[in-house]
Amino acid sequence: MAEFQCRFCLATFLSKNQLFRHLRESHGAPDSERAEAPKPFLGRPDRNVRPMLLGDPIRVSSPDMPRSILDAFNRRARQEPPILRMPSRKLREEVPWDEIKFAWEKGLLWGISVGTKNTFQKEDQERWLEMLESSNTEERDILLSPLQPELNPDLLVVALRMLKVATYHDLFRFARGTWNGQDGADKWKACAEQSLERVRIRSLRPGCAEVKLKEVESGASKLDLFNYEAFTFSFLQRVNGETFQCLGSIAESMYHFTEQCPVHVSVCYDLIQKAIQSGDIVPLSNGYDGRDSRLRVTLASNRDPQIRVLWRERSGASSNGDERVPEDHVHNQRRIREVPLDSLVPTAASHQAAECQQTYGGSFVRGLCKNWMRNSCHWGDECKYVHLQETPRNGCPLPDGLAEACAISDAELKDALWKNMKKGHLRTPLLELLDSLRKKRDDQEIFQMLQDEIRKENLVLLVAASSAEKAYYWQNEVLQHVASAIHDSEVCVLVSPVLRKPPASLMECLMAHCRQELLSPSYLHLRRVCFSCFALRIQSDGITKLAKYVGYFVNRPDHTKQKSSWKVCCHGIKFQNKWAPSYNIAQRKQDMESFIGSSFRVAHNDIGM
Repeated sequence: MAEFQCRFCLATFLSKNQLFRHLRESHGAPDSERAEAPKPFLGRPDRNVRPMLLGDPIRVSSPDMPRSILDAFNRRARQEPPILRMPSRKLREEVPWDEIKFAWEKGLLWGISVGTKNTFQKEDQERWLEMLESSNTEERDILLSPLQPELNPDLLVVALRMLKVATYHDLFRFARGTWNGQDGADKWKACAEQSLERVRIRSLRPGCAEVKLKEVESGASKLDLFNYEAFTFSFLQRVNGETFQCLGSIAESMYHFTEQCPVHVSVCYDLIQKAIQSGDIVPLSNGYDGRDSRLRVTLASNRDPQIRVLWRERSGASSNGDERVPEDHVHNQRRIREVPLDSLVPTAASHQAAECQQTYGGSFVRGLCKNWMRNSCHWGDECKYVHLQETPRNGCPLPDGLAEACAISDAELKDALWKNMKKGHLRTPLLELLDSLRKKRDDQEIFQMLQDEIRKENLVLLVAASSAEKAYYWQNEVLQHVASAIHDSEVCVLVSPVLRKPPASLMECLMAHCRQELLSPSYLHLRRVCFSCFALRIQSDGITKLAKYVGYFVNRPDHTKQKSSWKVCCHGIKFQNKWAPSYNIAQRKQDMESFIGSSFRVAHNDIGM
């Protein structure tokens, strides 16, 4: 049976109730004088202690590695919390410099550049030690670790002391960044399964598992990174404008080049991650070369401070700030906006962010208060989240219609296309479009306007013809001379807008289209229709949000996680038929000619041919 221990007098009890009764009767109720007293240990007594290491966690197979270097790294690895990489200057205090140079020249050490000014560049890596010895500066250094140590249970325990809880792939990435380890996730899995007396393995889903040490949780509260915001940006202000080799280079520089760093090196990684999220540290990779891991610190120097707010599109909040997201719309993408201080209701979060922004030129991203969005926040000025001056809006945050969804400049053209989209006609025949636009202008002006929109890539054109050769010919011809296609009775040009983001009622248009064409409204079909008709790339989560906005629901067959087979459904309407093209080529050709002929006859009298 589990036992619980009092940290005041070390007495043990069989239940929590007995422990709490003992605390009240023997030690009294907690008051201000006992605020700094240790909390009672609500776990098992001292028989479940942190597992001891059986040997040296750092083991290298090469006989050329000096023993003094291995001993120095093993002493640091046994510390609590462990230190796995050492600056060359600190290592030089324990190991002769000649042995460090020998191990570096033999390729037995792995290093990254750290510092606060003019850190070493990756292309000069072979000469780092020479450059460090000749520079005689304390503003930069090399962080050293053994290259690719052998995988063993003690090394697994050390890694878990750093990561607390990790998957096999997390362990692989951690070893790759720390020692340039090449052991894959399968080898870490085998090592963990051989160390079941020291670690716990918890399956998350098929093919993925978490590993943690067999130790009692400390019960300490979760570390609040916002308490170290000023410390983070005070360091980033020192290195503003500097380029670092990688994320680890900045985090390790923060830890080793700050006097009496208040956090462990693993927390420095989390702090740098939040600074990257806020945009104060930007990657130099162009998106095509994944090997470029360099980062640059770029703090703002604006006089009017703006804090960065993170929210989802579903929140419905609006702002004049710029969105730090690409133009291709992902419907539920988290967005970061810069909000001026006069648009905020003063809270603890906004005050701390504004003070840090004014002092250091940067701050962490804050989140919008969920209770404020429901008009029910009771924390007021003490809230740890952001409140805006404007009242939160309910319902769909996306505007309806094509006014803001596309870049077409002509308002009448937008109205004509949107009117047909609401009926389920996602593509509008060119002749029908001409008929609706002739009320206020002649054909020459209309064709000139359409040609301008085509040149700006604001329209999607599809040519339907009686033969593949004719369709191929006119598909290239209409891009140059759209007016030439209206006189051929065997050709029909279909027009649809290019959408930058979906209108609020786009799902109603898609469902009406599926009902008319007898299509199954599966996620796969809907995503293909959006890309084919509107050149809109939308994720599966975006389909779900659009469906819920207009009152539809999602059917997950057999609770499968394959979203391509999910379907959008609405009450009272059933989709029992699924259209498929006929295998009879003659019948398909006849259907195409009938469609083109009907589209041509609708506007034949209006055109005057």
